[in-house]
Amino acid sequence: MSGVNTILKRIVPIFLLSLVITLGSCTNNDSSEDAIVLTPDEIFVVEQYLRLVEARHLSASKDDAAESRWNFLAFDFPTDSLQVVMAEITARDPERWSLVFDEIVRRKKIMMNQP
Repeated sequence: MSGVNTILKRIVPIFLLSLVITLGSCTNNDSSEDAIVLTPDEIFVVEQYLRLVEARHLSASKDDAAESRWNFLAFDFPTDSLQVVMAEITARDPERWSLVFDEIVRRKKIMMNQP
């Protein structure tokens, strides 16, 4: 699991730093609660972030099923492609990061309410 910890230590700070920098320069449009449509790249980032959240929860678990899932998440994590996609989103339209963040929060709430 030390390889997984290395992955988590590399990608989480990069993701959070990108998010903080981008959100600091974004405007907040509270006037509309319309449905947000994310691009495939943005959905990819959301899903990979949620994989990290799941892996972090599993790392605290001590059962064999959690260990197996942890190993799958760790060794199948697309670190390089995620970094490329994040850079592309930032270059293309950094204001989209607030939408990505909102979707992460929405899905994380759903995920945490599941048994």
